Amino acid sequence: MRMPETAGALRLALPPAFAPAGQSAGLDSLAAAPRRAALLAEAERLGVLPAVARRLVSDRHPRVREIAARNLWLAREQGRVLKLLADAGVRATAVKGVNLARRLYPDASWREVDDIDLLVDRSDAARACAVLCGSGLTPNHRWTPEALSRQLSRPLFLAPELVFTSPSGAMVELHWDWPGGRSAPLDPFVQPEHYLVYLCRHAAKHFWSSMKWLCDLQLFVSRFGATVDWELFWRVAGENGAETGCAASLELCRRAFGGLPAPGLAQRLSRNARKLVNQAESVISNPAADRPHPVWTQIQLAPWRFRPALVRTWILPQPQDWSRAREQQQPSWQTVRRRFGHLWQRWAFHKIRKLSAKDWGILLEAYFTLIAAECARRLVPARWLLRAAKGRLSSREAGPQAWTLEQLRRIAWLVEAAANRQPVTMRCLTRSIALSWMLARRGVRPALQIGVKNDSGKLQAHAWVEWQGHALQEPVNQAGEYVALDPLAFR
Repeated sequence: MRMPETAGALRLALPPAFAPAGQSAGLDSLAAAPRRAALLAEAERLGVLPAVARRLVSDRHPRVREIAARNLWLAREQGRVLKLLADAGVRATAVKGVNLARRLYPDASWREVDDIDLLVDRSDAARACAVLCGSGLTPNHRWTPEALSRQLSRPLFLAPELVFTSPSGAMVELHWDWPGGRSAPLDPFVQPEHYLVYLCRHAAKHFWSSMKWLCDLQLFVSRFGATVDWELFWRVAGENGAETGCAASLELCRRAFGGLPAPGLAQRLSRNARKLVNQAESVISNPAADRPHPVWTQIQLAPWRFRPALVRTWILPQPQDWSRAREQQQPSWQTVRRRFGHLWQRWAFHKIRKLSAKDWGILLEAYFTLIAAECARRLVPARWLLRAAKGRLSSREAGPQAWTLEQLRRIAWLVEAAANRQPVTMRCLTRSIALSWMLARRGVRPALQIGVKNDSGKLQAHAWVEWQGHALQEPVNQAGEYVALDPLAFR
């Protein structure tokens, strides 16, 4: 559910000529002074401040003038960099950024631009890197020939890039991932199907963290949707492993703005795509919501045929790691060891790193118990499964160990940790059954509860495990929101 400020900012995020019908009604209430400050703050968070400020207070807002001046400066820097590459015989195309803002909006100052994005052919990327470095731009890594070769050979679905900083402070990103495997035309709008795939894929890669990318998609479809060959669009998206990202991006655009229909979208909104859309809507509406890890986002967006290569590429040493290894004269095995150490220290949860040997045993047991519980849930009717579990667990005698609530909640946390790392989504019923089985094996008599609640007219159900009246899974207060049905106490 969107906050009022979020909904108001989205209503004002598009130029009036392109706002969906009915979006302009009631703008006087939004422009009232009490709401204006909150709307502008929300627009800043969503990345759509220029459009919202123009529609509320025209172009007199200080941030609007600052953004307009920055866009003019980036346009000048972009022209200078393109001329450097052209003089060296490197064919480069400007995408997104200032050029995109000029084509889609009334003028470039309606959209905030952060950097300069250039597309080159993969075969020209090394030469372009040498030209930019020789012209005073500083790369974000000190690329050795070997490391640069590794970076250029990375799979295109990973959207590899080279990042530079100009002497004036402008960030320049060099890409070679134009959809279709061919060089991008000098004007990307000549291939609207490929360009739309590129924009959708970019927004999805960053988990739609800025609403300006959805505004771009809405305006793009409004302007060029009639000329887009939608069959070609979906074919290019599928060939480049971007079908899920494109479907989720267009669906988010439709939900946010009542966007124009994209033929073929409904057929390609898989369960995974809908889940991503719901997560993104939650993050957009609530700035405190947890964002998924970028690597996990890319794994969810990628087709299954790409996922092994994606995981392998992320786990193994990165191209810049080989640059540092060459500078430090480090053997290959030490580079690999340092990479795994880095992943463990940075990405393993703090509690996971603190697990004891006993905890690791419980975690391994939980992983396979969850698989067994999920298989049983899918193959056996729920009533039979719960009745069988009740009979099996009630026959257990309590063990000699005296368990405390903290110890049982520790086991429940380990079960949750194992469930969150399964290849498929584990529902609350599967998690609760697995936890009940594991507790019963330890002589504990848990109670598997199933409750319901009325949420805005919709009946929702939830399963959890209790011990002596205490809910074990996190968050422990969630169980209080549900009215328990016939409790299945394992006695």
